[in-house]
Amino acid sequence: VQIFNIHQQVIGYQHLYAKNLPNRNDNKDFVGQVGEGFAIIGGTFDDCINGAYHVEGLSTGLAVYHANGAKGELNNKHHLPVVVSFSANNLGKVIDAFMARGCENQRIAADNDCGKTSGNTGVYVAMVAAQKHNLPIFVPVSKDGTAVDFADTLAFKTLNVNKMRYVDFLKKLSDVAPTGQLRRLFTMLANAMAGCVPSKMGKETAIALIHDL
Repeated sequence: VQIFNIHQQVIGYQHLYAKNLPNRNDNKDFVGQVGEGFAIIGGTFDDCINGAYHVEGLSTGLAVYHANGAKGELNNKHHLPVVVSFSANNLGKVIDAFMARGCENQRIAADNDCGKTSGNTGVYVAMVAAQKHNLPIFVPVSKDGTAVDFADTLAFKTLNVNKMRYVDFLKKLSDVAPTGQLRRLFTMLANAMAGCVPSKMGKETAIALIHDL
C-alpha cells in the first residue's frame, strides 16, 4: 500500500502479510516514512476537499468506504473517500494537514479501544482532533465492552465534542485518556476550572460554582 504526503508524493509503503510476522503480534510492516502520511480509498486528495472520513487502519477504511448499514449503522451511501492514517498517533497529524489545505466536511470514524487498561486511545485521539477542528466523530458500539472498530461492526454512536463546554470536554477526555496523558489532562482541567473562578467570592457562590462544574 502506497503512503502519500499532503503534496501527493509517495513517501513510504505498508506491507501486509497473510500471517503475523516473526516475534510480532501483527502482520504489518512499513518501509519509508509514515508520519503525516496517508492512503486514500475511493479517490485522490482532490476528491477529499469537500468531504471525507478519517480512520486509523486500512481494514477499517475499507469497511467504512463500503459501509451500507441500516438505520443506526454506518452507511457511506454517497461513497465519500476514506483517508487512512495507519496509526492512532498519526490520525491528528493527517487531519491537521487536510484542514490546513482547506478541506471541508471532514469526519472521523474512530476506533473504539474500550476495555483496555491503558485507556481508549482511539476515542481519545479522535476527540482531540475533533475539538481542534470542529469535526463529528462516529464511534463503533461495543456489545461486550471489548475493543472494536468498523471492520467489526457498523453500529455506531456520534460524539459531538464541540457542543460541550471546554471543562466538560476535558472531563470526558479524561475518561478515555491513555495513562500517559492523564497528568497533562488533569493540568489542563485544573487550569480550565481555575479560569472559571472569580478572584473574590462568598461561600454560597463557591458552592454553586462547584455544583455547576
